[in-house]
Amino acid sequence: MDDDLVNKLKAKLKNMKEEAQKRRELTKIQKYELKKKIQRENYHKKKLESKERISKKEPPLENSNSSEVLPSVLPKKNTLKIKLGPYTAEENQSTSATTRADKNCPKEVQVKNIKRKVKVNNEEQRKKAREKKRRQREKRRQNIEAYTKYTEREKERNKKRKEEGKLTPIMQKNTREKKRQRKKWTENSRAYRLKKNQQGRLEKIIDEKTSPLSSSTSPPEAEKNSRVKTKRTSTKNYREYKKTILDLRKSLKTLGQRAERYKKRYNRLSKKKRKQSRSPSPNTNVKNILRQTTNDIKKKLLFSECLVKEIKAKAKDSNEVEKNILGACISSSIYKKYRVQSEATSIVSRHILKKHLKSQINHVKKRQLRTQQMMSIRRQIENFFLEDENTIPAPGKRDTITKRKITKQKRYLTTTLKILYKKYVDQLKSKISFSTFCRLRPFYVLKPRVSNRDTCLCIKHENVKFILQKLHYFKIVRSKIPSEVIRELVCNHKDKNCMYRECQSCKNKKCHLANEELSARVTFYYEWKSRVEERKDKNGKEIKVRITAKERISCSVQDLVKKINDLFPKFLIHEYNIQHHFKKIKQLRQNISSGSAIINIDFSENYGCKYSNEIQSVHFGASKPQLSLHTGVIYFKIGDKLHHQSFTTVSDQLCHKPYAIWAHLQPALELATKLISGLDTIHFISDGPTSQYRNKINFFLITYFGKMRGFKKLTWNFSEAGHGKSSADGVGGSLKKMADLAVSHGNDIMCAKDFVHVLHATNPQSKIKLFLIEENEFDKFQDVVPLSLKSIKGTMRIHQVLWKSDNPQKLKFKYLSCFCEDCSHYELCEIVYPKNDNDDMILDKNYEIENEIINNIPVNSPDDSVLSKKSRQACSKTSINKMW
Repeated sequence: MDDDLVNKLKAKLKNMKEEAQKRRELTKIQKYELKKKIQRENYHKKKLESKERISKKEPPLENSNSSEVLPSVLPKKNTLKIKLGPYTAEENQSTSATTRADKNCPKEVQVKNIKRKVKVNNEEQRKKAREKKRRQREKRRQNIEAYTKYTEREKERNKKRKEEGKLTPIMQKNTREKKRQRKKWTENSRAYRLKKNQQGRLEKIIDEKTSPLSSSTSPPEAEKNSRVKTKRTSTKNYREYKKTILDLRKSLKTLGQRAERYKKRYNRLSKKKRKQSRSPSPNTNVKNILRQTTNDIKKKLLFSECLVKEIKAKAKDSNEVEKNILGACISSSIYKKYRVQSEATSIVSRHILKKHLKSQINHVKKRQLRTQQMMSIRRQIENFFLEDENTIPAPGKRDTITKRKITKQKRYLTTTLKILYKKYVDQLKSKISFSTFCRLRPFYVLKPRVSNRDTCLCIKHENVKFILQKLHYFKIVRSKIPSEVIRELVCNHKDKNCMYRECQSCKNKKCHLANEELSARVTFYYEWKSRVEERKDKNGKEIKVRITAKERISCSVQDLVKKINDLFPKFLIHEYNIQHHFKKIKQLRQNISSGSAIINIDFSENYGCKYSNEIQSVHFGASKPQLSLHTGVIYFKIGDKLHHQSFTTVSDQLCHKPYAIWAHLQPALELATKLISGLDTIHFISDGPTSQYRNKINFFLITYFGKMRGFKKLTWNFSEAGHGKSSADGVGGSLKKMADLAVSHGNDIMCAKDFVHVLHATNPQSKIKLFLIEENEFDKFQDVVPLSLKSIKGTMRIHQVLWKSDNPQKLKFKYLSCFCEDCSHYELCEIVYPKNDNDDMILDKNYEIENEIINNIPVNSPDDSVLSKKSRQACSKTSINKMW
């Protein structure tokens, strides 16, 4: 009975293997169909078994799971029935139960039943063919002689196929084919191992199920299994410990070798260092030789004797010239030092040796003398180049140059090197060559370049500097730098009272002429002056043009001293205002509140439009328009960190008047409102040209837009004249470089719209915000300005304009910037604008209003510009309060 059970289980195992092999080869849809078919068969089978048990009244089988019912993978051909029409009630119930249980039933199974039948039949045929081949292989392996002949035939067949080129070895394949073949081998090996593992697990399960003694193993066999397990564990542990010991021994050996290597390296280096620290003398060498073995001494002495003998033999047959050459080779002071000169005289005569020794001493002395002369010439040339007539120092603090860790202030040549060389030869009567003169020029004396010149200097500073240079030449002042002269004239150059000449101890300090002989001496100095010239335009009409030029003025030294003393009071105020402005702006940035913003603005130089390729008439003609760039930087705080955002507004309209400025400012105010939550205070910082920012129209527009935008506080801070350079200028320069680069890459920029579009396309990651201003925006803001505005006396003294929402019609003016809350520092005047157009503007009683423009506003100021008739009519008919 046991044999029958084993045979049944073996047959079942065989069927299970075939079923697993079949399932691996089925597609997804076929697997699903097969699964449903098996479920239906199991369902009917169970139903029949239950009916039979009920009829026989037998109890249900124990441990009867559906998994133990192992039907064949595919039924016989006559048992597979697929109906195209409706099912019977029983079949319909079974199929609906199975399909409801599985919600992932693919659509192809529900519709294409005929195709399913064809696929299953094809798979049956393949399975039968594989089974047939497998049986043939097993039969062949059982017969050893037949299997040997088969293997020999296969070898000969493979050899023949290789010769014919049908079977290519892997080494002759290309890289892709090698990779494909090795991947295939790997997959086959993995499938084979998986198959063997499954077979082993199934055999183990069958042995446990079928073995009659599986429930109670005999004690000897259990003891044997325990001993085997213990032995196996101890063998594994021994193997691991042995491997660990071998690894540790190997590591110890490697570390020992490394330590020995480093020890030898250290000994060699220390020995080499000792040798290098003191070079051994000949006596030391002789002693070292004598300490060594006899063979070494013999070789050294033998070599020296052979050398001396050979030299003597050559010296006998040589002429006088060759003897002199030989004497020059062996004549040296070292022979005399170690008292072996007599040995050298045995080779050449004493007379020749002395002659060459003297020539060597003279050569050394001549070389030392030549070096000393060259050093003196170098010092003379350096002092010559340091004279102010020959070079001028660079003014900037960063205009330095470093060479061999020596930092010097740059100096620029006043003329060419050839002219300076002639001047040097005439003055010092030197006979050096021009090349030597150029070679010995100090490294910090440079040739001037056009790009190195300053083009935005302050006229007040430059005029004072011209006079101080001349006074320094006559040794009337100690320095020609204005800041150093100021420190000598005042007690404290950072104190307002001293710089405003209100200090009692230093207000009377002046420059004095100590040498009376110089008072009548005539000299000259340069000065930047503006004058009005009459010229003719293209139509022949005379026009007046204001021109600024550097003029040479001749005067006596005494008049020059008087001139500088007259300039100093205003110049000291000018210098203090510069320091005060930068100091207050720096403090404002550091202490700015979260609801405030600083907007630093300035007009950049107009950008000339360009084509990527131009014809001659366009390039040299007046066909290319210009664009107006209004640049700025917004500073604000988020938390405790100061942030900034650069922006630029671009327009085809070149107008720089106040209403145009506020048209450019509207996108910046919108941007600031988005960046800063709860924005209520803005501090504007700009330079102070009266044609743009510092004039009566801009003062009125501050009150207008402060009310319109709903701000609580506005301040406008003007820098000192000639010192308005700021971060906004850098934004304009950066944009122009990007635009020129875009033009060089084939883009055309001929209007403001092109400028914005091209820069957005070519620099999408740029952090500068670009805005386009249309021309109709300017007219809208121009109509806001009334005609009844009056100028304020002392406009050029105003450095801060303050507006608050508490009194929106009132403006406060200060001659220095101050950001204290409700302070009265540096107050200049206050004005109150009327609420109605018919009322007059009210000025503080301590100040006057002039109906005419004050003298210090330039001719082209908007204060004296006349509005058009259309603007006048618009202002007269429309109230200011109803404009927006």
